[in-house]
Amino acid sequence: MVPVTPNGTKIKALRTARGMTLRDLAAATGLDNGNLSRIERGTRGVRPKTLATLADFYGTTIDALRLRRPPTRRHPDRNGGPTRHTIDARRAR
Repeated sequence: MVPVTPNGTKIKALRTARGMTLRDLAAATGLDNGNLSRIERGTRGVRPKTLATLADFYGTTIDALRLRRPPTRRHPDRNGGPTRHTIDARRAR
């Protein structure tokens, strides 16, 4: 199995929203406290089985834990300058 990188910020937010410490989460899920900490900080990948355990505990899906904020479209700069897209389009002419 290839470890995947979840969105550690989202996992931490779910934990803190419940008023839980890492030790509380470790005790409730049977997962290692140190590994949970590294997952939340994003310094460690996580096996799908571990991610499934966290998703079950939080009542969500694995995909919801893995998703990061979608990239936003570039907008003109604050001074009203062109976007990268419009610059590239001008070069193509």
